[in-house]
Order: sequence, then C-alpha cells, then structure tokens
Amino acid sequence: MHHLTRSVAIVCLAATAACAPKQTGLAPITDADRAAIKATIDSALAIANAPTKDWAAYVKAYYADDAVVYQPNGPAIKGAANLPAFFASFPPLTNIRFDSDLVEGAGDRVTIVGRYSFTETPPGSGPIPEAGKFMEIWTRQPNGGWRSQHDLFNSDTPLAPAPAPA
Repeated sequence: MHHLTRSVAIVCLAATAACAPKQTGLAPITDADRAAIKATIDSALAIANAPTKDWAAYVKAYYADDAVVYQPNGPAIKGAANLPAFFASFPPLTNIRFDSDLVEGAGDRVTIVGRYSFTETPPGSGPIPEAGKFMEIWTRQPNGGWRSQHDLFNSDTPLAPAPAPA
C-alpha cells in the first residue's frame, strides 16, 4: 500500500509540474507599466470623448504605427495611418468607455481583455447604446511608452436576421 501511495504522489507531483507556468525568461510587467498603460488609455479616451473628434490624435495616442485593427464583419485595417478614416466612418460617438478585465504580460508585450461601450447617433436616428468586448496586444514603444499593436473587437448586439428570400 505504501508503494501505491508513493506512486500516486509522484504522478501528482509530475502532473503539477507539467501544469506550472513555463518560465519565459522575460520579466513580468510592473505596476509602473500597468499605470502607464492606464494613463495611455485614459488620455486616448479623453480625445475620443471630446465634443469635436480628432481621430488622428486619438490614433496617435492609442495605437502603434504598425497597428492592425481586426474589425467585425470586415477586413483588417493595417497601419495607424489608415485608422483615422476608419474611426471617422462611424456615426457620431459619445460616452466611449473601455473597461479592462485582464492586463497581463511580460517583457515588451501585454495582453488586455475587456469590454467597451459607447453611444452612437446615426443621422436621422436617436442615440443607440452599444457594448461589446475586445482583446488587444500592446507593445512597448522605442520611447518606453505603450501602444496597442493588435486590436480585435466585436459587439454584444446580435446581427439583424437576413431578409427572407423572395
């Protein structure tokens, strides 16, 4: 019986070791990194929520030069230079908010998972609330700051059903 107990203990120890996080050799992000990322997000949101939208300033504050935005129901938009036009194509937006549920990373990369919300007001319509979720990969920039390099998001609102065939 003692042999069986020892064998089970060895198997459990081996299983625990196999499930332990792998050491990457990279230092985990610090509280200062988290604070810098939060400050970047807050600064960009202040620009996005201003009465007059300056999407070029928003993109410069939030995205890396080589950023890619993976929009729902459309192709990826590559390069920060192409992002202001993308954001300007939206109906007027207000009350833009990002809530980060997870901010983890090591070295010069951070993954952020969270939720967004805003109010959009299409021409000829009243305000429409919108909410969804996002996942982003942020990278440390040459100047030491942080910017979003990959941004994937989608709405919690279901798509309208397709019209019935005629």
